[in-house]
Amino acid sequence: MMEVKKDTILVASIKRRKKQTNKEGKTIMSSSDVVAKSFSVSHSGNFSFSLNFDAVVQWTMHPWERDARMARKGFERGRQAYGLLIELACTRSLDELLGARRAYQSLYSESIEEDVASQVDGIERQVSTSI
Repeated sequence: MMEVKKDTILVASIKRRKKQTNKEGKTIMSSSDVVAKSFSVSHSGNFSFSLNFDAVVQWTMHPWERDARMARKGFERGRQAYGLLIELACTRSLDELLGARRAYQSLYSESIEEDVASQVDGIERQVSTSI
């Protein structure tokens, strides 16, 4: 009997919390809905949508694909983006780097090592190839 009573108390507590969360969520969503509508009316045509869209697309990609695409952008932007390549190499684990390497090869049909050797020059090449 006591176990049944504990279960019912627990179930009642969960139901109360769900109701409270739903109420709080509705108030938050309704206020953010008003803000979003007023923002879209006053800022229609801004480029912020495209920036947010790019961020969402990057966030939804597999991490290996995202790293491969970021590395490619680093090569395309040249010297100013070499820090991005070094950051990717230093902050990822070995498995993540190998996955990004495979993704790079499948996306661009090129080797990331060869691109580093051919496009990066100076001290950055030495650092990148050693990593």
